[in-house]
Amino acid sequence: TSGSHVGRDFFVVRGSSGSPAASMLDLALSISVNTDLDNVRNVAAAQDPGVSGDGRVAEQLFLLQTATNTPLMQVNKNYIPGPPTVGTPAIPVTDSTSGSPVAVSMNINAFNNQRVTEFSLTLQKATTMNGQHENLLTALVQDRESVAGVSLDEEAANLIKYQQAYNASIRMMTAVDEMLDRVINNMGTVGR
Repeated sequence: TSGSHVGRDFFVVRGSSGSPAASMLDLALSISVNTDLDNVRNVAAAQDPGVSGDGRVAEQLFLLQTATNTPLMQVNKNYIPGPPTVGTPAIPVTDSTSGSPVAVSMNINAFNNQRVTEFSLTLQKATTMNGQHENLLTALVQDRESVAGVSLDEEAANLIKYQQAYNASIRMMTAVDEMLDRVINNMGTVGR
């Protein structure tokens, strides 16, 4: 490995000059693999370029997946991507009382598995609650319609019933009118 390969970053942070990353998500989305490493000749696995077979850097990268007590990181609000670069994109989270960095006691795989599990459970809970709220809303709408709504079939049946009752009372009034007419007009004419 020649000296030109020493000191290259595996990852680079994209971003516009003068704007710090707003959150860890923004920071995570702006991290990418250095395009200089697309050519494998630019990857130096040796810590000491002069020693043949030295793969200590590659070994350290491999051991990251099982490393424990990894510092918990947060966005550095003072970071400004270059050129010129000011600060680093992320800084360790520190304990408010002791001021020492807070570390994750599990390895990165276990930590990621735990986060995915927590996210999945939260998503499942939200989906279940959403379904329950939709069912409750449907039941409330149906109850409101049953109390305040008008059944057209029932109203049509009532209309026919009241119309028949009206017709019956008209026939009754006609019969009474005819009887009174006979009593008044015909009874007085018998003895004439």
